[in-house]
Amino acid sequence: MKKLRVGVVGVGHIGSNHARLYAEIPSAEFTAVYDVEPFRSRTIASKFGAA
Repeated sequence: MKKLRVGVVGVGHIGSNHARLYAEIPSAEFTAVYDVEPFRSRTIASKFGAA
């Protein structure tokens, strides 16, 4: 089965929780993250393995 590729735009409190949950789903591949704060994007991306 092909994995569903997902990304999150906006990684404040709720978005970072979504990122964590997507990273835990075996049939999903957490691939991208964006936030207006570059540091926040980099932190979440490296924490959960996204680009």
